[in-house]
Amino acid sequence: MRNKVIGVADRIVVISRYLRDFVKKQDIDMNKVYLIPNGVDLDKFAKEYSYGELEELKNKLGIKPHEKVILTSSRLEKKNNIENLIEAMGQINFKAKLVIVGDGSLRNYLETKAKDNILFLGTVEHKELPKYMAIANIFVRPSISEGLGTAFIEAMAAGLPIVGTNVGGIPDFLKDFRTGLFCTTESKSIAEKINLLLKDNDLRSNISRNARRLVSEKYQWDNIAEEYKKLYSEL
Repeated sequence: MRNKVIGVADRIVVISRYLRDFVKKQDIDMNKVYLIPNGVDLDKFAKEYSYGELEELKNKLGIKPHEKVILTSSRLEKKNNIENLIEAMGQINFKAKLVIVGDGSLRNYLETKAKDNILFLGTVEHKELPKYMAIANIFVRPSISEGLGTAFIEAMAAGLPIVGTNVGGIPDFLKDFRTGLFCTTESKSIAEKINLLLKDNDLRSNISRNARRLVSEKYQWDNIAEEYKKLYSEL
């Protein structure tokens, strides 16, 4: 059924080069395939919060002033590899807490693996997500597979340096040591990249600046809307 739908479509929109390559293998006329990524509301995620608002949230979560915050926003399913991220937290050289936003079938299992420095928040309203990103130092998701990874782009818009794997659509926006850091799916590699970002303020600042610039140029919804407008005009 999937191949039949692709075959009869007038235009096909894919959100990453990885998915474009998948479509190419279906023996499809590539002239009707357009790569238009998902977008992000830059103003929403780049919003500045008052010191009081952020301290209130940290106090609510039990985050102490000296603790670093590692954030992931993810479905708690096997493909997102949160188990190895939890394991990596035992190898961090700084006082840090891992804040996990999201829910899924593996939550109960993952909670049995977690120590006191792991916080499971469950589902958070999307409009509240930027505030959680504002209290974080790093965003990490060591995915096994990924179509694009919109949560990464949201984190980049919020000014967070990101750590991710070189899979699926992630390489479209993560350029190693420029807009983020690549890790493998293994806990040792995840921890190494987190430690590197936490100890190197200049690297963290440069990556954050480059990442936000990339989001502004390529992933703002206004720009994405223009691309869809051109596509509809052709049709």
